[in-house]
Amino acid sequence: MSPIERLSWEVLGLILSRLPRNDDDPSLRFGFDAPPPSPSLLPLYAIVCKSWTQHIERRTFKSIRLKSTELDEFSRLVKGHRAAALSSLKYEVVLPTYSEHACAKFETKKDQERNDAVFVDAIHHLFGVFKSWETDSKIGGERGNGQPGTESKTSTNSGSFEFVLSEIYSLMDGPHRGKDKYREDRMQWELGKRHDLWNHRYEHSFLQLRRAETLPSISRISSFTTNSYSSRIVAPSSLAILASKFTNLQNIQWTCVDDEKKYPEVREQLRYNFAQNLQGLSLHSLVSVDLKYNHEAPSNHNFTPITALHSGSPTTDHLSKALHSLSQGPNLTTFKLDGPIVISPALFWPSSPEGKTPTWPKLQQFHLKFSPCTPSGGWYFTRHPSKTADDDQWDSEGEAMRARDSESDTDSDSDASDDSAIWDSYHPIKEGRAQGTIPSRRFRDYPIDEEILPLLKAMAKAVARMPALQMLSVMGAPDGNPDAVFEVVFIEAGVSDLMDENPEDSLRPRLYWQTGDWRPAEDVLDLWKEAARGLLVKFFEF
Repeated sequence: MSPIERLSWEVLGLILSRLPRNDDDPSLRFGFDAPPPSPSLLPLYAIVCKSWTQHIERRTFKSIRLKSTELDEFSRLVKGHRAAALSSLKYEVVLPTYSEHACAKFETKKDQERNDAVFVDAIHHLFGVFKSWETDSKIGGERGNGQPGTESKTSTNSGSFEFVLSEIYSLMDGPHRGKDKYREDRMQWELGKRHDLWNHRYEHSFLQLRRAETLPSISRISSFTTNSYSSRIVAPSSLAILASKFTNLQNIQWTCVDDEKKYPEVREQLRYNFAQNLQGLSLHSLVSVDLKYNHEAPSNHNFTPITALHSGSPTTDHLSKALHSLSQGPNLTTFKLDGPIVISPALFWPSSPEGKTPTWPKLQQFHLKFSPCTPSGGWYFTRHPSKTADDDQWDSEGEAMRARDSESDTDSDSDASDDSAIWDSYHPIKEGRAQGTIPSRRFRDYPIDEEILPLLKAMAKAVARMPALQMLSVMGAPDGNPDAVFEVVFIEAGVSDLMDENPEDSLRPRLYWQTGDWRPAEDVLDLWKEAARGLLVKFFEF
């Protein structure tokens, strides 16, 4: 027996952990212009001898980036101790490609159905692999001692892992065409020699998960993340459906889009479906929720926002109610909402509580950044009483006037034929005017009492039912102006904060306000003082 073979399993693992791998190098550059990293040499050490194999593969299979087009090979190679080593899987779904001519055509319903079918197959196939690991682990028995020669006893189900839905794209989407082709296409487009809609081709398409009832439950996934830079948009309800299949899910970190303005009924349905499917999540294991549900408010503040409420129940904010229920998970400690997100007071306290009184037994952190738009199609903010229209921040057409527009006045038609020789056109100025982004005229930075006070009262009621709360922060996004701030922060006694002016401040619960010269009504402050005895209230003006 050679000296290396006399080493214990633990000592050998410690020695081999010092072997470098390319992605351990912090100096590696990433980005569109970054050169691809050279292949890692670490896997080569796995063939030195049998005792090295599992040690090396514990590292090489710890974090995997997988494309849906590689699933067959993945399912063949990753099983047993390799699957057990997995701690992070980043999944890219590759959608069907399309022709050069189709680059200048809006997606049709047929295109959307084709993309949905590929997306559904990619998810179902992957879940099938996940489930096979759990089945194999039951057949193989309990985890052995982890040493060479015990592969048949190595449980695939031994550890949890993070699932990241990292990107969804077609190889003809923008930069995914390849660096050289993308640059050439952009240059030809800017010169007027190429017709291309770029991301406008599919900006009104939302990938839908079908056949969800046939998806198996998965126990190993503890975290579910989506990335914000994906080319394609997944309907938020599809994410909720996926999450409902993860029986031990602890962490959610999603970036979603709530910015469909051209087709209001589509937005209403997307939010409604999202709310309905959030109710299917298992709350017992959830520890952290971080949801960015972005809605870009009209930059023309004279514009009336579209309603986000479903036409079938125009007085009910289903999404805020669903998030309200989600935030009460029995083991949830952190709840973050950003975007900014369009919410109503029902997020904190329903207007007509159903059943038992709401409670947040273990919640420690609650952070919200909300949109200036209300779900019903109103505003939370207005012009400051001391200002007039002459003080508005105004940019008539601005950069949008210089945006490249098409020669044709023909609007897009998602039902147009793929074979049509006529390309579709996108008019940024026309679209901007219709959606309230052009002209830019900003003035809403002062709270409307009728809208904001119910929200603040609901917050106070909720805080009174959060026994473990350390901090709650609520920030409005009045007009995109960093000088226009609306922020309310509650900090529990014993928790220090940068806004504390004196050391003894941290000995009391505090309510800090950054709301300019606006002040809440006295009955609102009374509710807060009832929620936290000995409350210190301070207003800051910057």
